[in-house]
Amino acid sequence: MMQRAPQRHLREVLFGLDQRDTIRTLLDQSLAQSQHVAGLYNTGMGNSEVSETLRAHQLLGRCGYITHELYSVTRQLLRHNELDF
Repeated sequence: MMQRAPQRHLREVLFGLDQRDTIRTLLDQSLAQSQHVAGLYNTGMGNSEVSETLRAHQLLGRCGYITHELYSVTRQLLRHNELDF
């Protein structure tokens, strides 16, 4: 990122440990500290919690949101232009 997008800064890595409540809590706390989020990448479980939390902070569909699995939840998010990849 430093080479290709030096204007962007990695804020932090949140470790939810594939625990839905932990994911929701950590993301909610992080977003409460800053609404200047350009993107988010979820590497594991919890896409429902991530999307609900982004929606609660009025960021769903406004910041880049990517994940690496296609299943019913992510398919629906893609259809509604709430997930980018």
